[in-house]
Formats: sequence, structure tokens, C-alpha cells
Amino acid sequence: MANPIWRSSAAIAAACLVCTLPASAQTGKGKGMESFLPQTKEQTKTGDELVKVRAVPYAAGGETFVAVVFDIEPGWHIYWQNPGDSGAAPSLEFTPTDDKGAVRYGDMPFQTTGSTRWPMPERHESAGGILDFVYGHSVVAFVPAGGVTQSQGRVTVGADWLVCRDVCLPGSGQARIQATPSEADLALIQASFERLPTSAFMANVDLRASFSEGKLNIHVPGAKQLIFFPDPSEDMVGPTDAFHEGIADADKLSLQYSHESQNAKVISGVLEVHRADGAEAFVQVSVPGPAASGAAEEHKGTE
Repeated sequence: MANPIWRSSAAIAAACLVCTLPASAQTGKGKGMESFLPQTKEQTKTGDELVKVRAVPYAAGGETFVAVVFDIEPGWHIYWQNPGDSGAAPSLEFTPTDDKGAVRYGDMPFQTTGSTRWPMPERHESAGGILDFVYGHSVVAFVPAGGVTQSQGRVTVGADWLVCRDVCLPGSGQARIQATPSEADLALIQASFERLPTSAFMANVDLRASFSEGKLNIHVPGAKQLIFFPDPSEDMVGPTDAFHEGIADADKLSLQYSHESQNAKVISGVLEVHRADGAEAFVQVSVPGPAASGAAEEHKGTE
């Protein structure tokens, strides 16, 4: 898959083991990790049963996608591409089903053409200052791909996930690309697609963002609430206290970043904007980091 950002199933299993530890053992933030306790006798369903996946073609905005539908049992949640303080991001892998081991049918091969796109997640706050970025409802991942039509019924998508409520359980599933989505799936797919982050220009948002003195500063004139979700980082570049600083009932938001940010070329994430008139917007944020050549003082997303 092009530009993979997902953890392996082994990493998901490891994260599940971590989830059974007390919060103080995981983060040093104290007690109160009630959301991640060992499995109880009352829990009878497995992680495979609590989440189901389907895959259907979907075209929008001049692009063709494989829409991977995650049906999540009510009351449970899975994680965004940056899981937050605990948990693990889902993983996706496409597999050919022909005996030649090639994902190619007809004149056009099935091929992913970009990174998987996820809708805006939700903040999930737990006692002890634990913040995760999750989906507490059924959701759709969009995989840009070519050759989707020729691949229906022939290409399989495999998924791994961690699903949590009072316990965390690893799960996995497979689905072949179906011919067409059902009406129910289409409604869910369209709703998820509308929550995909886009550029500030496309969202008609006056985004003013800068990074200076170790802080990411965001200003959206006219906003009544801002919620920031940092992108995943293998170099540990991220906010030091997103629990308190990642949400603001105002048009400005400022987050202190980790010491590792001094070596970052880019500081990025996605921003949920709530306007005074009740409208919402989901915006990509990307500003030059301290290590960028000729880092700008301020980036205006509408220019």
C-alpha cells in the first residue's frame, strides 16, 4: 500500500497488553485508567465480532476510492491514525486472490494511488489526563486506488484493529471488494466523506497558523471553538498537553510541543472548526517547523 502509516498486527497486540496496565505504569500521569482494564467475565464477544469490515468502490471529487467500512458495536470505539495516549491505529492491507500473486485484472491493475484518508476523529478523555483520538461509531476509511472496477470480487482487504470500551480487544477481518454499496452503506460513506479534512482554501476558512518558540499557534477569526488533532509522528513530535491545550472555546488555540519538535521540518495535524452560525469545517494544518529551510513566520491557509 502506498505510503503506509499503519502499525502491524503485532504492534496492535502489544498495545492491547499495555492497555491492561495501570495508568501510572503507562504514562506516569497517575491513577484512573478505568477505560483499559483486563477482560471481565461479562465480556463474551471477541474483537473480531465487535467490528466488521466491508469494502466497496466509491467515486467523489474526481477520485476513485476503495471505501473500507468499519461497523463498530455501539458503545465501543476504534482509533484514528494517531491513536493518542493509548491504543493503536488500524492497519489495512490489500491481497490478490489469483494464483499468480498479482493484483492485476484486465488492462488496468488494482493499485493504491495515495495514503488512506480518514474522517475527523473524536476526543476520548479518560481519568488521569489520558486523551485518545477515536471513532465511537461506524466509520469509513478511503483508499485512493485505480483499477477498482476490475477488482470487484477479486481483491481482498485485510484489516487489523484494537476495539475498546471497558476492555481493549485486538480484532481482524477480511472483505472482498463488492460491486456496489448498499443504500445504508452509501449514506455512511457520504457522511464520512464529508468529514474528511481538506485545505483551508477549499473549506473557506481563514486559517492563520504559525510555529514559534516551541508552540503551535492557530487563529481562525470568527470561530467559537477549535479542536486540534496532531498527525502521527515516528519522531515523537507532538503536543505535550493536548488534553488541556488541544481544545479551545475561542477563535485562538496554542499548544506547547515536545522538545523533539526543534528537529521537525513540518508541524501538522487536522483542525475541527465550529463557527458561531453552527457550521463546521475540517481543515488540514501544516506549517514549517524549526528545521525547515527558510521557515515562514506565519502561514495563511486562504492565500
